[in-house]
Amino acid sequence: MVDVRYKIKRIKRGHGDNAYWKGIIYSIAPQKLKGNPAKAVGHVQWLWRNRLVALKQERYAPAMKPLQMQFARNCPPASVLTDQSGMRHCTLRKICPFCWGRKYIYKVWNHACPAIISDGDKFSPHDREVVLLEYVSVYDSTNQLLLAAKLYREQEQVLLKQYCKVHGAIRLEAFFVSPYDPNRLMLRRSTLALTEGYNNELKDLQGLNQHIARQHINKKQLSDIVAVATQYPPSLLKADVLQTRNIMEATKRIRSISFRGCMRKSSEH
Repeated sequence: MVDVRYKIKRIKRGHGDNAYWKGIIYSIAPQKLKGNPAKAVGHVQWLWRNRLVALKQERYAPAMKPLQMQFARNCPPASVLTDQSGMRHCTLRKICPFCWGRKYIYKVWNHACPAIISDGDKFSPHDREVVLLEYVSVYDSTNQLLLAAKLYREQEQVLLKQYCKVHGAIRLEAFFVSPYDPNRLMLRRSTLALTEGYNNELKDLQGLNQHIARQHINKKQLSDIVAVATQYPPSLLKADVLQTRNIMEATKRIRSISFRGCMRKSSEH
């Protein structure tokens, strides 16, 4: 199997791209590489290729298929222009960092931006709030995690609706293994919503890991919020490989992202 050596010709700097750099590349790459995007991308690709070898040793189904494995090892990096064109994406969006960016970060940005900041406007409306609620829960077994994913899927939106009008929302779930204990499985639930009349009522809610509520924000500020909401869990590339394989297999049929209300409409930005 031949690994493609990508030469990066240009770094993309749009607001959606910036969410990708913050939410994936710079959350994984060492601090010393954050001033060198090309080397940071190369580091992430190196980690991903090493992870694929380890997953194959644990008989992770996609890695056992030679053609799929080749596509995964050579999955083209996102937010850059390279000297290679027409390379196929591996579509392993729940674990490949590059496909995570294409499927989750770009998609969230392309739905959230036109809903929150209208064309031609520089800021979101004064009378509406951009709210991010995030929970990270830890479980001792796959069955517990799957049950929780089913039971609490709409919890954040239900809670918001008790206090304000919710114009639209995006829900994203991430499944990964604890970087500290291979027997602990983690579920991160993020809800990004556009609300009206929200006054931080849920800020001190038990179990809330992240709370952001902003009014009258620009695209750069929204990009930062999207990066937090869609951040790639670095432990997918570093935590116990057998448990990572198990959690990927167990959650492969779960739909991890959904859109509600005004967030349903997508637009390229």
